[in-house]
Amino acid sequence: EVTQCDLYLAGSGAVAELGICFDNEVIELFDNPGCNVIEHRFASSCNLGNWGPENVAIRSSNLNRQEVYFAIRNSFDFVMSPVDVWFLNPNSGLFDSAQNCWRRETVTPGGFLDHHFTARCQDGWATLHIMAGSEGQNEYNFQHAIDVTPPYCQIGLDFPGFDPTSRCYFEMRLPCGCDGNRRLEETKQLPSPEDDDCVTASKEADIFRVPVDDCATNDYEEPVQIMSQGGDEVTFTVTQDCESEWYAADYIASGGGLQCLKSKKCGVPETHTAACVDGASIVDIYAYGNKFGQEDGSELSVPKACHDSGSEAKVCHFRYVLKCYPSKCERDAQRLRGNDSADGETGDVGLLNSMTGRLGWAI
Repeated sequence: EVTQCDLYLAGSGAVAELGICFDNEVIELFDNPGCNVIEHRFASSCNLGNWGPENVAIRSSNLNRQEVYFAIRNSFDFVMSPVDVWFLNPNSGLFDSAQNCWRRETVTPGGFLDHHFTARCQDGWATLHIMAGSEGQNEYNFQHAIDVTPPYCQIGLDFPGFDPTSRCYFEMRLPCGCDGNRRLEETKQLPSPEDDDCVTASKEADIFRVPVDDCATNDYEEPVQIMSQGGDEVTFTVTQDCESEWYAADYIASGGGLQCLKSKKCGVPETHTAACVDGASIVDIYAYGNKFGQEDGSELSVPKACHDSGSEAKVCHFRYVLKCYPSKCERDAQRLRGNDSADGETGDVGLLNSMTGRLGWAI
């Protein structure tokens, strides 16, 4: 329930006096309080304190903000017995319950519950309900004078009615569209449409060819062109040299799986979208034809996903590293901030070094 504000003072003059006032209720007015979990405060509080929003950890969320994946921790220094949890069911089939319910008869203090949960979101938020008991414990006896509406659980699981003399009820709001403590769509600001010049320049500058074999020919046009750089993925085209019989593009697809697509379309650009790791993506191109081959005449191994026979003599292998953010736009922004040390060559070497090994490929 804390929001952080960074204050930047414009100009070069000193500030003699600075006062800041906060309204404790202002968080209720925010449409987007970021990626903070918010605990609901009732008129009547649990006698042993709040659960604490810091004890609900968002693990991930899908970009369409329909679901959120999270874990729950028991921060109280005593055993809870039992703990009941419920939230909106992400499944919406004919025989699915409105809520997903979960129960543990005994939960030890200090650690995360031995389960991870997926809740359905509504209007960008998921509501988490926790009901904790302290049956048989005189020293730590939960008490909470509040009415609780029972959930509609899945078949075979029915929670008993809420007992205010031995239980407490907690309610959390979980933001959707976040990954850990960062909002997915805000992980890095992409250039606006009016930054067309730097976007166009980046498409040409952000392709790097890396030598990987001893191809006997240098008489070919670069086949790869960047179409768009989206941060998490990059869209590019590959145009086949008409002197080749086929080419294959091998890369990690946007869904995360390895993909190799073979084509025989002479001179026709084919569009692909690759996932990014550490701000870049590796694309391997295999070209087959009479003009291609190794300098020593040896066969080149080709992934079987790209070509059934596995190796060929008339093949060259070309590797490209594609940046996923428009680097020219980043450099423009750095210069506007007064940082003129942005050096493209140094950055490119750092990129190639960071990609080595991380993707399991030697560059």
